[in-house]
Amino acid sequence: MASIAETTYPSTVSDHLRPLDAHRDLFAVADLIEICFADTLDTEGRRYLQNMRAAAQTPGIAFFAPLEEWANVPIIGFVWEEDKRLVGNISLIPYRLKGQRQYLIANVAVHPDFRRRGIGRLLTERGIEYARTRGMPDVWLHVREENVPAIKLYQDMGFEEQARRTTWVSSTAYQPLPLPEGVKITRRGPDLWQIQQTWLQESYPLELRWNLPLQDNALRPGIAGAFYRFSKALFVQQWAAWQNQELVGVLACQSTYTRSNILWLVSKAGFHEIAVQALLHHARQNLGIRRHLVLDYPSQHARQAIVAAGFREHQTLIWMQKRFQI
Repeated sequence: MASIAETTYPSTVSDHLRPLDAHRDLFAVADLIEICFADTLDTEGRRYLQNMRAAAQTPGIAFFAPLEEWANVPIIGFVWEEDKRLVGNISLIPYRLKGQRQYLIANVAVHPDFRRRGIGRLLTERGIEYARTRGMPDVWLHVREENVPAIKLYQDMGFEEQARRTTWVSSTAYQPLPLPEGVKITRRGPDLWQIQQTWLQESYPLELRWNLPLQDNALRPGIAGAFYRFSKALFVQQWAAWQNQELVGVLACQSTYTRSNILWLVSKAGFHEIAVQALLHHARQNLGIRRHLVLDYPSQHARQAIVAAGFREHQTLIWMQKRFQI
């Protein structure tokens, strides 16, 4: 694991705060995350914890990461110990954005019995310092919308909100609705790819999509797209929504190895409600209800149409950024 420069803290802090040791700590970190975020863990979250526990038993993972299967396993971070018990954690997830290395602060967790003592702030400050001293222009994190104390803490530390994203999950409670007047659904043709790609960049900006399994090549038409999907064992279905001969939205459904399929939904400005209603209802009717459908979408956009299509809100995350002065 990359060496971490030590920082001088008052003795009461330095006795408890130390760098993460991947092999020694990952089991305990996974247990702590499970305790602190049990109410929001979905299938992917539980898989993430399984990967953490598996990584703890995998020799050399700290030296050979990031391998594809360990891409989001935290090997850089800090923990807080009291009486040889791990009660606090912060992870720094490395990623690349436009060719530059970045860090996402994640898994900020303090055991319920040790909260309101400033441990979360001290861990977050140490994570910020780690990113800043490595020449990062900024550092990012995301926090649940309902976690008001954490949002206030991050605002006090200089983080500013950049976006809100809601994850929606389909339910079995679904009542089909007719298409809006003048709207029709077709297969997405190859001639629509350029505008779909432009809308994808607007709805799923690079700063937020790096941690999503969204790859343009998976949706691209032609031989290049087909070869990519074949090499990754992906199955993708795509539809286009039209109103009076005008393209208003495109929906892609990407298969996964879990019980869920992922939806990538984009629409033309001013036509969000119409496109979302038409495309989601079409998907529900054609895909059935045996597999869950998961949609990541800008918060507050077309909420009524999404709910009407039989989706429930799983969680809304606020993405926050702290810029460093150069």
